[in-house]
Amino acid sequence: MAKKVNFSELSVDELKVKIRDLSKDLVLSRMKVNQRVLKDTSTISRIRKDIARAKTFLRLKKKGRNA
Repeated sequence: MAKKVNFSELSVDELKVKIRDLSKDLVLSRMKVNQRVLKDTSTISRIRKDIARAKTFLRLKKKGRNA
């Protein structure tokens, strides 16, 4: 299992990279589900939630609020 990321400690640029990487992982996971390769479909919802968390922290950091 992957290490849990603390989004509040990442910079704006790191958050953008993380969102891009998570989006790629989401696409790959969806393709694996369609190919019947991925058995644990809960990974898709976890990735979607991580993307949402990262976008939330990115928005807060752009507004200048501490997260």
